[in-house]
Amino acid sequence: VRSNNNAVEKPVGGQGAAPLSQNKRIELVKEYLKYVEGGYANVKGDKGGATKHGVTHFTYDGYRKRKHLPLRSVKEMTDKEFEEIIEYFWTKSGADKISNPILSFYVFSTDWGSGIGKSKKFLQQCGGDPQKFEQIRRDFYNRIAVGTNAKFKRGWQNRVTKDHNFAYSKFANNQNNSVA
Repeated sequence: VRSNNNAVEKPVGGQGAAPLSQNKRIELVKEYLKYVEGGYANVKGDKGGATKHGVTHFTYDGYRKRKHLPLRSVKEMTDKEFEEIIEYFWTKSGADKISNPILSFYVFSTDWGSGIGKSKKFLQQCGGDPQKFEQIRRDFYNRIAVGTNAKFKRGWQNRVTKDHNFAYSKFANNQNNSVA
């Protein structure tokens, strides 16, 4: 993974490193998402509509409703709200129940980009193998990249590659091969 200054980041842990806690995983994911998702965007033709740091206005509205807060533009989302939404997705996706940190991140990232629940089928199909999960995810994006979605295919595939690079640079030395 390259940071904004193009320096290659070093993996967390090393040979025999203690497993990363859920909190440490989430902190790494928060940093990564802020970097990879960028700021505010409203891309013409994107069914997600306006986003900030990858959070759609629909997701932000849901967050504000759950907190009994008045609705407002996703453009006004605070860093604290962004972090709370990540934590919500981490738990709702089931990533917090998966001990293999690479697979855990893949499950989270799939649901982050495609909606909570999308990863469940992929997880069943991969049998707990992160590499198979990644391929299933790539195949899914290839299948849906038709018609008006065709223009997003390259970006979706690039995102899977970025997720792969992040996961293996941060979590490869901290793997536990069990799913739960």
